Amino acid sequence: RLPTPGVWTGHTFQGWHTDTTLTQPWRTGPVTSNTTLHAKWAIARTVTVHANYPGANPATWTLHVGDGDNALGALSTITIPIRTGWRFDDWYTDPAATTRYTGQAITADTDLYMGWKQATYLVSLDPNGGTWPDGTTYAKYQWATHGDPATMPDPPTKPGQLLTGWTDTATGADFDPTTTPITDWTSLKAKWAPAITQLPLTGGPLGAWTLPTLGTLLPLTTLAAIWHSLRKKQGEHNLRH
Repeated sequence: RLPTPGVWTGHTFQGWHTDTTLTQPWRTGPVTSNTTLHAKWAIARTVTVHANYPGANPATWTLHVGDGDNALGALSTITIPIRTGWRFDDWYTDPAATTRYTGQAITADTDLYMGWKQATYLVSLDPNGGTWPDGTTYAKYQWATHGDPATMPDPPTKPGQLLTGWTDTATGADFDPTTTPITDWTSLKAKWAPAITQLPLTGGPLGAWTLPTLGTLLPLTTLAAIWHSLRKKQGEHNLRH
């Protein structure tokens, strides 16, 4: 087992070599004769890594790499911080995150920067038995940027029903995707109600009720409610006359 080399201030250890010119690295294996190994050192270059967003803690990391080496291995030791509403994009050589660092040799003290992109989430829209304007009946998906409401397609329709809103399929709660900030993957289901319209009185004792052509039968509870309302109006009419 090879010993750990000492510390040479301002340098980094590059490994053991079998030749004085330090071109032949030692390969681990059985030693069958007396062998002299030579430590290879390189001038240490400081790489300062910036989290590159307000309030980051820590805001910077200090790494050391050998002169002429790339910093990718050292960068892999950093735990990427969690930044709410953002995702880590890549390493950059400038704070504006316009030039990527892809492993170029470090030959001087260097600053590198984390690049970030705003997080985006899919919003699933289940028409719940309705039909989209393009004739499809399956769920549609919209992308939303963290903190923004969803951009909605033209609404679905359903014979004899009115779209009254959307519900969160995870919680069952009402959810207005046009005003509610999206902060995670979201699944919504269309909310429908019978389309019943009371027309103005036209001289008869009862207000005229109209039900659009229905693609499905109304539930008995809905029919009972309509009948109860009509009976109530008939009673009020009889009392007045």
